[in-house]
Amino acid sequence: MQILSVAPIRERLWQQISEKRQALQNTPRLAILRCVEGAETAAAEEKIRRACRKAEAEVWTAALPNYMDERLLVKAAHQVGVDPSVQGICVFCPEAYDKGRIGAAIGTGKDVGGFGFSDGGIYPPCALEAVMRVIAAYGLSGKGKTAAILYRDKPFAESLGAALVQTGAEVKVCRWKQPGSEKFCQDAELLISAVGIPGAVGREYLSNGQTVLDAGCGMNQEGKICGDFARGAAERAETAVLSPEGLDALFPELLVLHLLEAAERQEKERNY
Repeated sequence: MQILSVAPIRERLWQQISEKRQALQNTPRLAILRCVEGAETAAAEEKIRRACRKAEAEVWTAALPNYMDERLLVKAAHQVGVDPSVQGICVFCPEAYDKGRIGAAIGTGKDVGGFGFSDGGIYPPCALEAVMRVIAAYGLSGKGKTAAILYRDKPFAESLGAALVQTGAEVKVCRWKQPGSEKFCQDAELLISAVGIPGAVGREYLSNGQTVLDAGCGMNQEGKICGDFARGAAERAETAVLSPEGLDALFPELLVLHLLEAAERQEKERNY
């Protein structure tokens, strides 16, 4: 099995970030709204902070009540969204919350985490963009290729599927643990897992010679960040991008790039 590296993609991302940062007149500020606690959230937030420091961007965190009412979170998102001192907003919230509603409250111009992307937002979720950048870099999709997306978040899977269709691929999406999902995944040349549960995808989902991309990650019981594929499961694949330090390694940089793009748009609007 060949492990595809994301290092060249990260290098190009930082080149883009550096160019955009130099062109900005003011220091961009990212607001993080957090209403879920835990080691996994803390680790993700720290990675975002490190990327922002490297890009010379400010970060401000609103530590909201744990699992606060969704309606109150929407209200808070709107209040921060209209703050002119904030150029971008990302949110850590329970999976069950309506991300489209939260993204709409933020406003498309500042929704750099892509919560409202499936409803016409500007910025795609970082996981979606990471997948598409890897696919473009290594030529993994194209006319006549078959792709399967294994998901828990249907709007994300549908948005990713639409992006893959644009490359000419034949795309199918399947909910994790749906009856027949194993065979569904085995039949695809390209398998993208976006479940977000460590070790959720075993060998029974794969077939020999596939290309697999692990777009999900989470923290296991030992406190380690792991990808969707169970240990050894991806060995059946011909090529793979696995987490951790695979697609997930691109998420902080992509969020910072979105922040700089948002700040650039806002500066142009003010100077118009």
